[in-house]
Amino acid sequence: MEVSIIAIGDELLIGQVTDTNSGWIARHLNPLGWSVRSVKVIGDDSEEIFRAIDDAFAQTDIVLTTGGLGPTKDDITKPTLCRYFGGALVHSPEVEQNVLEVLEKRHLKINTLTAAQAMVPSSCRVIQNKVGTAPIMWFEKNGKVLVSMPGVPFETEQMMEREVIPQLIKRFVTDEHIEHHTFVVIDYMESRLAMTLDDFEKQIPPFIHLAYLPKPGVIRLRLSGKHHDASVLHDEMERLSILLKQTRQRNSCLRRQAPRSHCGRYAARPWHDAIHCRKLHRWQCGSRHHRNSRQQRLLHRFGGSLQQHRETRGAWCERRCACHSRSSE
Repeated sequence: MEVSIIAIGDELLIGQVTDTNSGWIARHLNPLGWSVRSVKVIGDDSEEIFRAIDDAFAQTDIVLTTGGLGPTKDDITKPTLCRYFGGALVHSPEVEQNVLEVLEKRHLKINTLTAAQAMVPSSCRVIQNKVGTAPIMWFEKNGKVLVSMPGVPFETEQMMEREVIPQLIKRFVTDEHIEHHTFVVIDYMESRLAMTLDDFEKQIPPFIHLAYLPKPGVIRLRLSGKHHDASVLHDEMERLSILLKQTRQRNSCLRRQAPRSHCGRYAARPWHDAIHCRKLHRWQCGSRHHRNSRQQRLLHRFGGSLQQHRETRGAWCERRCACHSRSSE
């Protein structure tokens, strides 16, 4: 199952606010056996929102939107959703009561703008937002679903876990299984590592993908597999792990922990695995050796030996303590 995400808000386009909701959603949908097909960031423009929904439904059956549900005039997502799915904005007593309860917990009073949050499209099913004033709206059209959520990260995360994800699981049953193995490689250039793993990559089946995720000094290799048969997927991932072990025996030292796998069900706390790769000489040198090597280089630059340096520093510390004692007297 694939999902499209649309993040709405002018503040996202000018860099005033960073879209963290999309990454959070992707990380928590992946254990379900679902993947995010696309993420689109757009401004508070009715025509742009309309086109983005059209494009998203052309790719996937599930569209999740965040943002644009505030009580101010620049938040135009509700009227646009009315235009797309039909219906009109109507007053919901249930939403109004939920808004009053949320404000009461915060020791705040309702005003005209906040009261307008109770206006919702008649074509949607409302999911009460227990941690905010903007309601979550569930739309269905031609067997496809759009869920509109607020842009506040705390509200989106809480309601995704409490309501949206469980309801999506019930609505869209999937038997796909996903498994990830991650390998952390240190002190390798990305091009050199790709050349080293060239023969290994030729043995990867179509339902498994190898991704290179480089950072300065570190490259993460992620094997991601998706298959309807969990046993077939697991056996193939294990086979590739063994092949990678054989490859590393000729190039580096690795240490493996348990793999991470997900079936087509909700996993509240995904856990990680890692295979740490380091060159052999990094394991042969202890931290004390490295520390002494740095000291030796400094002493070579300024003269003297390591033992002389320690004796000189000790004598200097004694003189300093003696001077401090006399000044105190």
